[in-house]
Amino acid sequence: MQGDRRAPLSSNNSTDPPDGLRARTGRDVLDILTGRQLQNQSRDSALRAALHAVQLLPTELGFWEALSANASRHGIAAVAGALTSATYKVPDIEGASECRCQLTTQPVARRFQHDSRLNRFASTLFESIAVGASDKGLPAVALDRFDLFHAHIFLTHAAVGRPRELGLLFHAKEYPQQGPAFPVNLGFCQRNSTLAFDQRGMDLRNLLFFRGQLCALDVGEASVLHADLLMDGLQDVRTVLETDLGQAIAMSTTSTR
Repeated sequence: MQGDRRAPLSSNNSTDPPDGLRARTGRDVLDILTGRQLQNQSRDSALRAALHAVQLLPTELGFWEALSANASRHGIAAVAGALTSATYKVPDIEGASECRCQLTTQPVARRFQHDSRLNRFASTLFESIAVGASDKGLPAVALDRFDLFHAHIFLTHAAVGRPRELGLLFHAKEYPQQGPAFPVNLGFCQRNSTLAFDQRGMDLRNLLFFRGQLCALDVGEASVLHADLLMDGLQDVRTVLETDLGQAIAMSTTSTR
């Protein structure tokens, strides 16, 4: 699997942080990952309990950190400048087209430049989740079109004393089988799903990479994140939105060579 295919950049250029509980919770989570202690100790403890560290496989972070620093100064333009001018056809993964399923927002995408090191870095993050989840006793994650195949790139909003930084939000367990345990119709891409529904797997389906750290977010009903970070209507599918962590930029996906 290769994490180097990209969807077009977002046209939303607003840098103003959104209001609301979800956005505040997103900022709190990112603050904890940067080493800050929240003033409210009970909330700090509750949020930390919802973050499950995942071990990163050995990878070179330098190009990502440089890209993040450049994005802090120049915004979306920095990410656009790091991509190839050429576009690539998004491949048909595991028979998706036979089900009328398009896994990306556009049929073509772009790759990172810089000798493919950013591409290898992205690929290693996907592989780290697949390997590291099991090592940490978390639900298993597979790199395929029903489970983990994409991540959302976001740029944190401007705030006093905090530089804008890039992060990645991964969504595993994307298309579980529809059935009595999961009676949700997710459209064409759910057809022929081989992913059995697992509630704990859904609770931990959102994985966050920020400041060199990778963690799974527990959004199960017993977690503070269930009420404070999930948008109303997304509780069943347990989806955290990248827009509650920052400014949405693009989507990075895996692909089979």
